[in-house]
Amino acid sequence: MRFFSILPSCPKYSRFLFFATIVCSRSVLPETGFQSLRMGADARSGAMGMTGAAMPGGAGFRNPAGLMLSAGKEAGFSMHRWIQDVKSGMFGLSWSGKSQAVGMHLLYTEAGGIEHRIVPSPEPIGTFSWNECVLGLSYARKWKPLTFGITVKLLYEKIFMEDAWGAAADIGAVYAFGQNGLRVGAAVLNIGGTENLRTESVKIPLTGTIGAAMPFSRGGFDWTAVLDAVLERDEPFHLHGGIEWGVYRRLYVRTGYQTGYDNRNATFGTGVAWGSCRFDYGYMPFKSGLGDSHRLTFGVRW
Repeated sequence: MRFFSILPSCPKYSRFLFFATIVCSRSVLPETGFQSLRMGADARSGAMGMTGAAMPGGAGFRNPAGLMLSAGKEAGFSMHRWIQDVKSGMFGLSWSGKSQAVGMHLLYTEAGGIEHRIVPSPEPIGTFSWNECVLGLSYARKWKPLTFGITVKLLYEKIFMEDAWGAAADIGAVYAFGQNGLRVGAAVLNIGGTENLRTESVKIPLTGTIGAAMPFSRGGFDWTAVLDAVLERDEPFHLHGGIEWGVYRRLYVRTGYQTGYDNRNATFGTGVAWGSCRFDYGYMPFKSGLGDSHRLTFGVRW
């Protein structure tokens, strides 16, 4: 594993490695850091299969061009509880005008209580934590019916006493077919790199995604169907899809599905909108008794 080779004199990172393996859902841990960049942003996209290439939300986290899909000013805060006591919080802020939009997001992830051992032993000699922080600034510009966007990000990761800084960028586009019709989006995320973590470089999860979102009305209700194709560094090809059912634009029920992962597939969630405020919840069960993932998002527009 990567962390054994770059930190030969440090403890066994059993809990962190277990978490990273589950995030990637493979039997072999990829040679990448900044695993929080893989976990998505807001509860709505998480409930719909962790989609986002052609969706608004997350202050441009999944596609910077998606900033233009939200009107006016918007702020949101998300809390995410992953398995093994991994927790993250994200704050996003965006402003969208007629032809351009700006946004920012701050993502913080931590896992505490990781056991510290120098040699195999029944009891650890102590505990330590793993922390990641991502600050992103986004800009989008619209030339009807096409929108382009870019995000620049500052990255920080710390494991025990070792840390590394990095920088990355996202680029994306969204094409809209009509005012309220089909949207197609594409993005390349996490283009960049970091400092060495002690002696070896840390790769970040370079990701390419292309997807579509289709809002429509049936039976007096509002529906949105989404589908993303995702290709990540050191990962197999994935399909993420989901659907949202809206009742009077007040209550929403969502579900999704992801392919190509060993320990997860289905996602679920709900949402409530009232005036300018919105509350969303996303749930993702894991297989093999590994636990569940819960995500909450509160947003407001003005």
